Amino acid sequence: MTQTALADQAGIPRNTLNRKINVGIFNFDELRRIAYAVQRPLSSIVAAAERLDSAEYDDVR
Repeated sequence: MTQTALADQAGIPRNTLNRKINVGIFNFDELRRIAYAVQRPLSSIVAAAERLDSAEYDDVR
């Protein structure tokens, strides 16, 4: 799915979605709408983000 399609389906402006992807900070409502748009449980998105964060932390140590 493209960022444009995701932004449209989640109801988030594309430039806002792009900025938040680059910065990595989303609020709960945005995450909930993204999960609905990609038809995944919100918990799976949070778990994936935690795995990525943990991997980045391990790379820094």
